[in-house]
Amino acid sequence: MSLRNSEASKRNWQNPEYRSKMLVLLANRPAMTNPELARERRYKQLEHECAEAKKLEEQGYEVFSPTVVCDRIAVKDGKVYFVEFKKIGQSLRPGQKRIHDLMPENYRVVFSS
Repeated sequence: MSLRNSEASKRNWQNPEYRSKMLVLLANRPAMTNPELARERRYKQLEHECAEAKKLEEQGYEVFSPTVVCDRIAVKDGKVYFVEFKKIGQSLRPGQKRIHDLMPENYRVVFSS
């Protein structure tokens, strides 16, 4: 069950059974209602990810943050594509260019005005 600010969620909130389940969920997941706790949890997660990325780099891998590589990841016909949205005249940043050069058939740049 996820929390979303949608019309369906607002309607569901009127249902006592739904509301009861959500209150239990919130009580058991304090980070969902406490921004400081959520921030602390996220920083710990980032520390862990950075440590694991460093291990990969020590093994010779080039490691990029997903936000450096592309705006979206798309799947079509069983293939994975990196998708970058650019305005006409913009060019790829260095990390994006590196991935594009390695896998040009799987890196889509979508230009718009």
